[in-house]
Amino acid sequence: MDDELAEKPIFILEDEFYIAAKLERALQDRQVKVVDPASRLPATLALTRAAPLHALLDINLHNQPVFPIAPALSEREVPFIFITGYDDLVIPEEYRNIPRMTKTFDTGKLIDAVGDLLRTEGSS
Repeated sequence: MDDELAEKPIFILEDEFYIAAKLERALQDRQVKVVDPASRLPATLALTRAAPLHALLDINLHNQPVFPIAPALSEREVPFIFITGYDDLVIPEEYRNIPRMTKTFDTGKLIDAVGDLLRTEGSS
């Protein structure tokens, strides 16, 4: 990952502690600034209205779909990636163009995907 991406803020919304910790550690190893990880939708909704950021979103949080926050993120032009163990059919048609990683992600591929996300136009 390029030095220009160091300290870019990214938010992790993941309800499985070990996956969240693995994501956080991999990103911090590359100097990406991880904004307090969360595992519940209300925390995310509040954060999406706050500082500029990017996001990694688990699509199923404690049996609750994350899709209701996607419009708020899109409205603020917050780039995000879905993290999922589900196949494409679970993702509503309007969100199928959003980048996604499977839960059995390769750390190198994740870092590449985050690098692409952080470079997207309109990012902070």
